[in-house]
Amino acid sequence: MAIYRTVGDAGWIIGPITLGWLKDVRGINFPFFLSAALLFVATICFASLAKETVSRNR
Repeated sequence: MAIYRTVGDAGWIIGPITLGWLKDVRGINFPFFLSAALLFVATICFASLAKETVSRNR
């Protein structure tokens, strides 16, 4: 649980700084598109790797 909390806290600190730097380097829209792409990839990975918990043998 501590590792999960540490990684989450690091994301809260590093994320806004990195996205602000990307805005300065690449333009105002790039951080939004990058965040949307990462969310899409994470959703696809979760959906493809999640195991079904409900069995059909009822």
